[in-house]
Amino acid sequence: MANSLKPDVVLLDLHMPDESLITPTQVKTELSHSGVRVLGMSLSRGVNDEETRTLAESFGVTRLLDKAEFGRVLIPAILRREPQT
Repeated sequence: MANSLKPDVVLLDLHMPDESLITPTQVKTELSHSGVRVLGMSLSRGVNDEETRTLAESFGVTRLLDKAEFGRVLIPAILRREPQT
């Protein structure tokens, strides 16, 4: 879908109940050539968790957002005016 819609940003929840729906390889293969930025979101404890950061890296996430701070960080992150967390 992202290839046909050509978005600037894709928002990826790293803690979905069925993680088998999309794989890191699919994300990287389908999106890496398009220049789309992949923003990952995680529970606040996950943002600072090494396992979550490794998972985010495997998907090519350019920024990891805290779900608890989502209201404050989502729009600025999309617009690239985000405070670093």
